Amino acid sequence: AKDIESWLHAALLRWVEERFGSKPSAAIRIQSESMRQRLSWFAEVQAGLISEGWRIDQVEENFEIDIDGLKVRGVIDRIDRHKETGALRVLDYKTSAKAAQVTSAHAIKISANTVFPAHLENVAEVCADLPVGHANKIVPARWINLQLPLYAIGLEKKSKTVDELGYFSLGASRGSVEISLWPDYTAENQQSALRCAGWVVEQIKAQRFSPRSEKVRHEKFEELKTGKVIDLMEI
Repeated sequence: AKDIESWLHAALLRWVEERFGSKPSAAIRIQSESMRQRLSWFAEVQAGLISEGWRIDQVEENFEIDIDGLKVRGVIDRIDRHKETGALRVLDYKTSAKAAQVTSAHAIKISANTVFPAHLENVAEVCADLPVGHANKIVPARWINLQLPLYAIGLEKKSKTVDELGYFSLGASRGSVEISLWPDYTAENQQSALRCAGWVVEQIKAQRFSPRSEKVRHEKFEELKTGKVIDLMEI
């Protein structure tokens, strides 16, 4: 971990000096110190991953998929490969204050009170056929985010089968720097995500964009309405 930490700190210093000079402003120095701390915690987790057999295989890999005539492009933060099993793991970096949980960020449980707007044709059938693990049992859920499944679909188009999906959170405390994996992600989940993406494309083509979201799903924006000062680096 110390070797990784030293390398990262040197790279951070070099990056800051290249962009802001050898005497950056106080604001830049404060943010740099925050980044140094997070990178130190990252180094500990990364060293653990290496000891488990994981190696970084690709970073910022581009992909493109066609969904009913709409081109969807993206950049995958990181792809790890296990040196013994050959398994592929897709990781997306998150820098929110708290550790992000990959499953809850992509799907929410459907309750008996869940009501879908009548004018959104087929949404209940198409985007709510997702079984996820919840409290040690499988429950029905609906998609609220398709990011990582689309990454997996994009890699599949490049003849790469993804075995694991997850977030690598770089939070504001040591306990918030961690890996969150999707423990029960299956081929059925992936097909469900693709069907939902197809439904979204249909709505875009038909210019149906309502109803608007009832809740902003971004913790930093939630903090704004309380008047709290936020760190713009984390948005």
